[in-house]
Amino acid sequence: MNRFKRLGIQLLLAIAVTSCSSEKQNMIQHILVGTYTGHGSEGIYQISLDTNTGQLSAEGLLIKTPNPSYMAVSSGKGLIFAVDESDTGYVSSFKKAPDGKWGVTSRLPVMGSAPCYVDISPSGYILAVANYMSGNVAFFPVDENGSIQSNPTIYQHTGKGPVSDRQEAAHAHCSVFDAAGKYVYVVDLGIDKVMAYPVSNSGVSEGHVALSSDPGDGPRHIVFSIEGNVAYLINELSNTISVLSVDPDKGLLNKVQKISTLPSDFSGKSQSADIHLSKDGKYLYASNRGHNSIAVFSVAEDGKLSLLGTEPVHGDWPRNFLLTPDGKYLLVANQYSGNIVVFNVLPTGGLSFAGSELKMDSPVCLKIVD
Repeated sequence: MNRFKRLGIQLLLAIAVTSCSSEKQNMIQHILVGTYTGHGSEGIYQISLDTNTGQLSAEGLLIKTPNPSYMAVSSGKGLIFAVDESDTGYVSSFKKAPDGKWGVTSRLPVMGSAPCYVDISPSGYILAVANYMSGNVAFFPVDENGSIQSNPTIYQHTGKGPVSDRQEAAHAHCSVFDAAGKYVYVVDLGIDKVMAYPVSNSGVSEGHVALSSDPGDGPRHIVFSIEGNVAYLINELSNTISVLSVDPDKGLLNKVQKISTLPSDFSGKSQSADIHLSKDGKYLYASNRGHNSIAVFSVAEDGKLSLLGTEPVHGDWPRNFLLTPDGKYLLVANQYSGNIVVFNVLPTGGLSFAGSELKMDSPVCLKIVD
């Protein structure tokens, strides 16, 4: 064999090895797990999902930090923002170094109590934190390096609802920017309202009531359709989803439909929690804590929902879940049973247990990370 043939074979082998290695790497999806600490857990963990087999693997503790019950990720910038859900709550930012390790870049008090949700604006320069127990929302400036600045704008919610043990005062539960970054919608469980706060180059202005839910609904989380003209509000206390039309210019929401997340024959106690749309917008999923299931809905062209069924979560108290970017899998974090479970997403939108789960203390938030 001459020298040129040998070089050609070596080059082909090198390309084949590189291709296989790249293909294998592309099959691994990394996922962050936020937890409640103090009972075995120490902060934010990283796990990996083999998108070819649906198998989970533990990668260990990524960031040691107290009670990171909710996170926001700016993947392109290598940033993680996480709340510390405690009586004197904090919010922190973490940045990924060139060596792959994560370090804290800022940690600030949230000017409220028990922060339970954080979202970063599309611009990347405003952070919205919902403080559950104090019933207020804090908007923090974020600099170009991802550091949270110490001069937040605070807005206090007031009022109460008819469910005396859960709605004795305002309880801000969710703060979500719309896709255009024109409004941030803050869902308040305690006062049965969704507030809309206008966003501009000068910051976040005083908000207005975008929606008044039915008394006792206890709204918790909200998601928007791909087009942004429909929103889906999950109501924790009434175990329902409200389908809403969106006026994006005025920041107003109008109720179109209200549908239960539970089977009609269920008579036990349950609390709805998380809600997500499939990437193509054809299916909607919601978690039921107590019934311990994921409710699966089909989405009609007008945005209205039909319940297709519920899938048991193989655990207790499914607080948060996610759909993988390829749409193949749904992962559920079961808080009380301490396990993360993988489901196949079927072509019909339904779910089937993938046979894979991972044990972890108090998992409550799942986020995709690069």
